[in-house]
Amino acid sequence: MKWRKYKRKQMARSLPKSSVLVLSSLPQFFRQVDVSYPYRQESNFYYLTGFEQAESLFLLFPSARSVLFIQDKNPLKEIWDGPLYTVKEAQKKYGIDEVYSLSQLDEALPKKLRGVSKVFYDSNSNSLFDKKMRAFKFKKKESAFHFLKNFRRIKEREEISSIQKACSCSIQAHKQVAKALRPNTSERALHGVFIQSIMEQGSDREAYQGIFACGANATVLHYVKNHSICKKGELLLVDAGAEYGYYSSDISRVYPVSGRFSKNQKKLYTALLKLQKQLIKEVKPEVTLKSVNQKMNEGITQILLEFGLLKGSLKKNLKLTSHRKYCPHSVGHLLGLDVHDVTFKKGESGVLKNGMVLTIEPGIYIHRADKQAPEDLRAVGLRIEDDILVTQTGQKNLTKKLPKEVEEIEELCS
Repeated sequence: MKWRKYKRKQMARSLPKSSVLVLSSLPQFFRQVDVSYPYRQESNFYYLTGFEQAESLFLLFPSARSVLFIQDKNPLKEIWDGPLYTVKEAQKKYGIDEVYSLSQLDEALPKKLRGVSKVFYDSNSNSLFDKKMRAFKFKKKESAFHFLKNFRRIKEREEISSIQKACSCSIQAHKQVAKALRPNTSERALHGVFIQSIMEQGSDREAYQGIFACGANATVLHYVKNHSICKKGELLLVDAGAEYGYYSSDISRVYPVSGRFSKNQKKLYTALLKLQKQLIKEVKPEVTLKSVNQKMNEGITQILLEFGLLKGSLKKNLKLTSHRKYCPHSVGHLLGLDVHDVTFKKGESGVLKNGMVLTIEPGIYIHRADKQAPEDLRAVGLRIEDDILVTQTGQKNLTKKLPKEVEEIEELCS
């Protein structure tokens, strides 16, 4: 709670006079008429409040005064869905200056917004509060998300601790998946092994829908069906991470289904791993993510030329961005409350700062019909991904305890 109070004060100093920052909770979504999806609070809302219940509204003023509206106590609803906070309970637990029930919203909200000329707010047609917010005729409106993202990019000590715990859960779960892998195992069963492991370690949920992709499935970047059977000679790409205290981890590893890489698989994987290690070393304060991405493009192109998957000179292929046939994604992304955390705008170079966390994840994907590739490299997807903390002097690999050397992986899978 203390670090959130600090962040609220820090943000309040950046708010213009006569303005307000307004955040609304995510609504509860339903998969059937009376069966809801598991609820997860909107990330910005949780970031500033820690409050997890739906149908809530938060206001922050330049004076650092904080206001929270929450659901009224409802004994019948609580029988089905669990207890709701009283106003006093919420105020004490979350350190909010003023807390009101929703039944007071129509009377209290206009008073709180009196004299406000500028609002930082993001419209959401599904929000309970959107219609009410539109009724106020503010002179200026700006995005709350864009205002907050510069603060969210730099992680506090407590946030880094949660990310480290999420990484720890994911590392152990990846190991369990590798040990369970063998020919004729289903991707779905392996996904289940991962989920069981992170849950047993106290993880709240997956940080995102895990990818458990064997063979050609691994050439589909966001493959999430996880319904195929792993076959002898194939490689399994696992891109999966736990969430802990709302903070994400994001790890990718490649495991041979038969326990051993083929000669060409081993050679290509080793080349990609060498590049990934070099890219991690590039991470440090004041380096741009754009420059790290350029080094990945150069490294991937060089590997593809060495394996005969591309022809011509390095310079020409870089100019033509030929590597994108085999690696269409960037080197990585910021990591935090969201797995693809508050990112840099398109066109931004993305200067890395002490306290940022990002992924480094070069990949090579060779489709089944690619005649340029040796037969044992067709229908192969490789991605090696670690979570990296930018430090004052360089970087710290938060997921280094998960094996990625060829010999380590083969030992784990055997």
